[in-house]
Amino acid sequence: MLILRALPGGDGLASQSPFVLKAMGWLNLLGFDWQADYAADIRKQPSGKLPVLEDGDRVIPDSGAIAEYLQERAGRRLDDGLGARERALSHALVRMVEEHSYFIGVWNRWSEDQNFAPVGASIARAVPFPLSRLLPGLIRRNILKQVRAQGVGRMDDALRRQRLAADLDAVEAVLGAGPWLFGEQPRAADLSVAAVLAVILATPKDTPVRREIAERPALADYVARARAELFPAPDAVAQLAR
Repeated sequence: MLILRALPGGDGLASQSPFVLKAMGWLNLLGFDWQADYAADIRKQPSGKLPVLEDGDRVIPDSGAIAEYLQERAGRRLDDGLGARERALSHALVRMVEEHSYFIGVWNRWSEDQNFAPVGASIARAVPFPLSRLLPGLIRRNILKQVRAQGVGRMDDALRRQRLAADLDAVEAVLGAGPWLFGEQPRAADLSVAAVLAVILATPKDTPVRREIAERPALADYVARARAELFPAPDAVAQLAR
């Protein structure tokens, strides 16, 4: 049985982290039996982040490394059958969303008190008392500092929305009539793209960044489809008993 050390969920998602959702999607699509460890102490993880996959004595941090490991273990790859050009486009989409759109989503979520509240509650569940009172605020300040250093946090709201809109234009152009980015079955890029968009759409506060996705029917339908078919519902996740 595989164990996925994961940030707890909220807002109707099995995790507040798009990278945890992505790892859950890989586990589901490749047909593995797994459980979520929502009590894993964030401070004690190899990279100080979640998700982390545990397979017996093997410990694999980072959602990208987890995806590679699972494909090797399953003996198949989700992008099998795609041509070289499609594989290159898939790679570019993943990098765009995970290294740019994601940070716009982080600022949207972590800088707004109403949007951060569910995330703070999830972090508090992942550490023991009394750190559960202190750590969410400390992590929040550190994350916002990182996003400022990355550049997105230095932009105004209008520019952040404009930058996200350009990313979404690219996603829509590849998606076309769908249902998935590269045809009739979900591929690697869907697990990254849909996870990042799903977390932005799930924010409690209706911000301009959230509306940029919600007001695009094809993308809103795409995210709904991914939530129904790729990512587990919170009550469907088998949890590790402690």
